[in-house]
Amino acid sequence: MTERVTPLRGESAIEAQASAWIARMDGENWSPADQRELLAWVESDPAHRDAIRRLASLWGEMDALTALLEPAPRQPRSRPRRAWLLAPLAAVTAAVVLVTIPPRLADNSQIAAPSDLYTTALGSQREVTLPDGSRMHLNTRSYARVDFGDTHRRVVLLAGEAFFQVAHEPDRPFLVEAGSRVVRAVGTAFSVHMDARELEVLVTEGRVEVREPASTGDDLQAVALKAGQRVRVSDKAPQIEVLAEEDIERHLLWRQQLLGFTDTPLREVIAEYNRYADRNIVISDDSLRDMRIGGQFRTDDPEGLLEALETGFGVRVVRSADVILISRLDDEP
Repeated sequence: MTERVTPLRGESAIEAQASAWIARMDGENWSPADQRELLAWVESDPAHRDAIRRLASLWGEMDALTALLEPAPRQPRSRPRRAWLLAPLAAVTAAVVLVTIPPRLADNSQIAAPSDLYTTALGSQREVTLPDGSRMHLNTRSYARVDFGDTHRRVVLLAGEAFFQVAHEPDRPFLVEAGSRVVRAVGTAFSVHMDARELEVLVTEGRVEVREPASTGDDLQAVALKAGQRVRVSDKAPQIEVLAEEDIERHLLWRQQLLGFTDTPLREVIAEYNRYADRNIVISDDSLRDMRIGGQFRTDDPEGLLEALETGFGVRVVRSADVILISRLDDEP
């Protein structure tokens, strides 16, 4: 059976665009051209300015946004960006194993918002029971709108990451809209992670469909996933992977405020930690970027990882109020 899904429009579409702009502001490649494009978008409609200011306030990005909206021909942000460290370099093998503490949710994990909006601050999480009994668990810096009615169940994930455990209702499909893409389920469990570059969907129970716009028109083309599969969707062809059970468990450890790594390059470990940290961690020595890391760490305790690097791997950690720099011990501080 073919089902047509109406693309996201109106207020939710504006909020989705504003969320994408804020995520893009945190990217590594922000440029003067990006600033001009943002200014043009903000000035084209008062609703655009209201939406991006509201979300920037929720996520603690008002200082950065104020700087970006200044019509100045300079690099807009003075504070370090949260960046993905992607330079391919020679690998150095190492291992880190830590004893973990039972996780707890932060007391300030909820931000005041209208009843159909659910948000989380930097480093916080939130678990919500939806009107049908489904469960939604939001990860750090996530923003979702819930729209349930007699004939529909819809969650608009404007930014961030969420895990859903969906109550089984065959006559009322459960839709998660993320930008122009739609994840469709009936009774299942899956996670959705959206950033400025791609959408990632991981299925742990049942089956889902991930739909994205076809090359022409508004029709959507679907990618079917079953339990144990993950898909990444970007401007390239969708990439479907089959994950081992231990990889799935490690991927979803964030629900317990943990991050798990197995033989993972340090650049990827730091990039993941920067999603939760209030100070950006930067690898200043290129020779460290592919050092391999394994173990479990608390999302709210970056010091655990940093201390392990300092004591076991010849790494110097320099801490300041705004940034944490990682280099080799024999480098100049």
